[in-house]
Amino acid sequence: MASRVVRSWRLRVYALILLPVAIALLGVLALVRQHKIAVEPVVVAERFRTTAPHGESDSLAVWRDADSGTAWLFVTDKHGDRVQLFDAATGEYLRDLGTSGAEPGQFLRPNGVAVWSRADRPSLARTDLLLVVERNGARVQAFSLPDLQPMTAFGAGELEKPYGIAVAHGEDGLPVVFVTDNSKSPTNRIRRYDARIDIERTGTPAANTVASAPAVEAPGLQFACTRAFGDAGGPGLLRFVESIAHDPEHGRLYVADESPRSRNVKVYSDDGAFLGHTFGDGYIHFEPEGIALWRDGREGWIIVTDQQPELSVFHVFDRRTLGHQGAFIGRPTVANTDGVALVQGALGSLAGGAFFAVDNDAVVAAFAWDDIAAAVELKRTGH
Repeated sequence: MASRVVRSWRLRVYALILLPVAIALLGVLALVRQHKIAVEPVVVAERFRTTAPHGESDSLAVWRDADSGTAWLFVTDKHGDRVQLFDAATGEYLRDLGTSGAEPGQFLRPNGVAVWSRADRPSLARTDLLLVVERNGARVQAFSLPDLQPMTAFGAGELEKPYGIAVAHGEDGLPVVFVTDNSKSPTNRIRRYDARIDIERTGTPAANTVASAPAVEAPGLQFACTRAFGDAGGPGLLRFVESIAHDPEHGRLYVADESPRSRNVKVYSDDGAFLGHTFGDGYIHFEPEGIALWRDGREGWIIVTDQQPELSVFHVFDRRTLGHQGAFIGRPTVANTDGVALVQGALGSLAGGAFFAVDNDAVVAAFAWDDIAAAVELKRTGH
C-alpha cells in the first residue's frame, strides 16, 4: 500500500514538473506553424539573461580582455541614448556609457556597436576599440578599451541614416570599419573607413594612406572614408540595410537586406564588389537581422536572425558554401531580435562558447554554443 502511494506521489510530482515544459513546447510549435517557417527549428534552452536595468536594446558586441579574460557585453539602448555594459559570463549589469547629446561621449540614438581587438593580429594601434553608430547623430564614435574614453568620431557630413557596423583589420593591422547607411543613393549604402596613425601626434610611423574626405582628428588616431559602395540595381541592390558582418578568411561582407522585396543576405567583397551570391532566400520570412560568425579556419557557420514580432528564428548557414544547415529557437521564447553576438572559447560556465540574442528590445538571452551545436547537429569541420 505504501509503495503504491509513493509511486502515485512521484507521478504527480513528475507531471507537475513536465506539464509546464510540454505546454511551452506546444506553444512554440504553434508559433512555428502560425508563422509558416520554412524549416521546423529545434528548441534550445537559454542559460541566463541579463539583469536590469534595460531600455530599448538593439545591437550587441562582446569584448574580452586578452590578459585578464574579463568579458564585457555591450548593448546599445536607442531610447536611453546610452550603451549598457554587462558581465558577459553572468549577465550582471555593470554600468552605463554615455548620456544624451552631441558632445564626445554622448549619443543620439545609438544603434550599431562593434569591438575591434588588437589580439586578432599584430597592430600599431595602442588600444582595443569600442565603436558605436549613432542613427540620429549620423556619426560613429570610437572609445578606448578598457577605460572607455572617447577617442574620436567620424562620418559626420557623410553618413545620412547609419545603422549597422562591422570591423576588420587592414593590411597594416589598423582598424577598418564598415557602416551600413540608408542613404538616398543605393551606391552609398555601405561606407568603408580606414584608420591611420598620426605620426606628428604619436611619433609612430604613419600607417595606411587614406584618400578621401578629411578625417576627424583625435590624438594619434584618424579615420577617413576610403570607399562608398552598393549596386545601383539587379540582385546586388541593397534596399534597406542594417546588420552587416565581415568574414576575414573569405574577404566577404554579409549584408542583411530587410526590404520585403529582398529578405535575404547579400554577399559583397570587402573592397565593395557584389559577388553575385545571396542566401537566406525562402528561409527569412520577416526581416533578416543580427548576423554572427563561428569561425573554424575557412569553415564554420553563419547565424542569421529572422526577426519576427512573436518568435525569432535563428538560421544556420555553412560559412563556406552558404548552404542552409538548420535553425533553432529559444526557450523561453525569444522574439523581435535585433542584435546578436557570438563568443568562441570558454566563457564562465559556458565551456564551448556563447551566443547572445536581444529579446523583445529589452533583455539579452544567453545560449551555450555546445547546446546549439548539439541541437542543430553541427559537426566541427576542421581547417
